[in-house]
Amino acid sequence: MSDEELSVECSEHGKSPATFVCQHLPAGKDLGFNMGYDPEHPDDAYPDAWCDQCEAMLEQEGEWNER
Repeated sequence: MSDEELSVECSEHGKSPATFVCQHLPAGKDLGFNMGYDPEHPDDAYPDAWCDQCEAMLEQEGEWNER
């Protein structure tokens, strides 16, 4: 996620920090679950999350990109 503070507004839950979730997690099951951890923000209540397929791509590419 960028350094810019982004937020989302939910009619049920109110305003909260935005986060990244890969496109596969909401639509599937048994996909694996990986969670981003930022050592500069160890108490972040809204970490990014992605599946094992995206984790493999991240490891191959070395960074998040458009692939």
